[in-house]
Amino acid sequence: MKFDSLRSVVACLLLSTAVLTAPTAAEEIITLRSGATLQGVATMDGEDVVVTVGESVLRTPFTSVASIHSGASGQQALGLANAPAEAPADRGTELLVRALEAKLQAAGSALGLLTEAYQISPDDPRVAYWYASELIASGHGGTANEVMKRHGKSIARAYPAFSQDLDERLQ
Repeated sequence: MKFDSLRSVVACLLLSTAVLTAPTAAEEIITLRSGATLQGVATMDGEDVVVTVGESVLRTPFTSVASIHSGASGQQALGLANAPAEAPADRGTELLVRALEAKLQAAGSALGLLTEAYQISPDDPRVAYWYASELIASGHGGTANEVMKRHGKSIARAYPAFSQDLDERLQ
């Protein structure tokens, strides 16, 4: 008899824990293209998704959102056709494109984006070239030299003319 009541108590505790930790009906699970997830109440404000988590308000560009799922049912409320789960190489390429766009718009150094792209896709010669080039421009020739030692041949195959320029800039 005691065993049945103990089992009932444990079952009630497990059920109450599941109910207390589950998202409420008004909350959504927002998955960003980076893979990060947010749980809160999502609204739109212009081109931004505004997520309220407790008392905190987080804003993120709509273009960086992969999907929004209803918290209680788990049903997909919003899924972007152009936002499949990205392989690391795809993410590296996306960061490379963003960095090059930032450089074209003269929005300052793209070193942060290129560093992340290089960490994700270190064997991509396009990423390696632009990362080394930005390192040189930012005064980090020693690190650029290490990148060239590791990827110089693949960079030369991908960018024959540019790789010579990169070698000269390292000197």
